[in-house]
Parts: sequence; structure tokens; C-alpha cells
Amino acid sequence: MAPATIGLAAVQLNIFIGSSLASHEQGAQFWLQNAFRILYLPIGLFGVAIGTLSATGSALRVATGDIEGLRRSMREALRLLAFLTTPATAGLIVLAQPIVRLLFEHGRYRPADTHATALALMYYSLGLVAYTAVKVLAPAFYSLGSARVPLIGSVTAVATSVTLMYATYAWGGYCVVALGTTAGAFVNVAILLLVYERRIGGLRGQGLARDMASMAAASLLMGICCWAALRGIERLCGVRGFGAQLATGLAPVLLGIVVYLALAKWWRIAEADSVLALLDRRAGRSA
Repeated sequence: MAPATIGLAAVQLNIFIGSSLASHEQGAQFWLQNAFRILYLPIGLFGVAIGTLSATGSALRVATGDIEGLRRSMREALRLLAFLTTPATAGLIVLAQPIVRLLFEHGRYRPADTHATALALMYYSLGLVAYTAVKVLAPAFYSLGSARVPLIGSVTAVATSVTLMYATYAWGGYCVVALGTTAGAFVNVAILLLVYERRIGGLRGQGLARDMASMAAASLLMGICCWAALRGIERLCGVRGFGAQLATGLAPVLLGIVVYLALAKWWRIAEADSVLALLDRRAGRSA
């Protein structure tokens, strides 16, 4: 139980250590906390949800000895995760400022706080794919009875993050905490992927690299569209007042979803059909 708990707690440990380090900079803990609160929405929606479903399937397939089924389900889970989190990463980076402004810039939260929180959110967002992938990969090792692998990945990730934070904090300030957490997440997921591929396999081939490149390209184009839309809306509405904050914080997000799904459909990424079919079913139920 203890290895499993520690194995899934790398990000939380990094946040705790980083927050302690950032306590020497006025306001930094507040900015980091709010930035990660925003980031945890896609982590919870995508990583935790897909990870929970994947863990149940992995346990069943391991119990029945269906290793090929395990390979297939893990590959599908990681593909879906990449399909959802790659555009979310691009969106959070491009739209960090208006999102933070909409959610927090009220009362005592000043524009300077919004800017500082948005910077932290951008650095945290770089690791979104890695944060969520750990939620899928780690439970697979628990199903296989290899809890030490996530434990090693988690401990190595924390060591990497802490080393980076302390080595560069004097130069980069509180943003280094977010960047260090991101670096640790990538180290963690890299260890899990390498060991999983060596022991189980099934992650290479199947057009995975090609489709992930398409997802990245679609996310880049989506990000450009979101940025252009944001600039246009800011020129029309400004950034002060709840109406302007709502327009700049939500309209580019909605546009980004439409653009990304359209590009994914055009480039025949299989996950686009699954997501669109799910949206159609939900729309039919609510009609």
C-alpha cells in the first residue's frame, strides 16, 4: 500500500516542497496554488477518469492472463489521453492570462497577480500530458504486482524536481517551482514508459507516432487560432469588467475545441470519431 501511495504522489510531493521553497517570495505560494488549481481540472477530467477506467480493465486482463488485451487497452488509453491533453496544453499556454483573469481577478486579486499566476500556469501546463499519463501507467504496474516501478519513478521524479528547483531558484524565482514539477513529471512518465515497453510491449507501432504528431500539429494550429481570437476580442471588449473577462476567457476556448476537432476529423485521427460520437449521444439524451 505504501509504495502505491508514494508512487502516485510525485506531483503532490513536488508541490509541497516547491511551495515551501516559494514561501520566501511574497505572493508566490498563492500564485502557484491557484495555477495548479486550474491545471487540476484537466488532470481530474482526463487523467483520473481515464486512469480509473484503465486500472479496472488492466486488473481484469492481468487476472485472466490476457496480455494482448492489456497491451491493446493501454495503447488505446494513452492515445485517448494524448488526444485530449495535447490541445488542453496548448490552450492553457495560450489562454493562461484570460483564464486566470476570469476565475480570480476580482476583489483583491490584481492584474499583477493575474500575470504571475498565468506564468506559473504556463509552466505547469507543459507537463499536463506527463501528469495524466502517470495516472494511467502507474495502476497498470500495480495490477502486474510491480509496485516498485512507480515508486522508483516517483522518487526519481521528486529528486529531479527538487534538484532543479534549488539549483535555479535564485535565477528563476517561483516559476522554477512549476518548471521543476513539470520536469519531474516527464522523468516519472519516461521511466514508466520504458519499463512498461520492455516488460509488456505494445506501445510502439500501430500508427501511434504518426497520430501523436498529427495531434501536436492540430493543437499548434488550434493555439494560433485561439491567440488570434483572443487578440481580436480584447480589442473589441477590453479586459476590464466581468463581461469582457467572460468573452476573453470562454470564447477562444470554445473556438479552440471546434478547430481541434475539425482538424482531427480531417486528418482522420480515430479518437476524433469516438469523441464526436460521445457528444452526439449526449446531445441526443439532453434533447
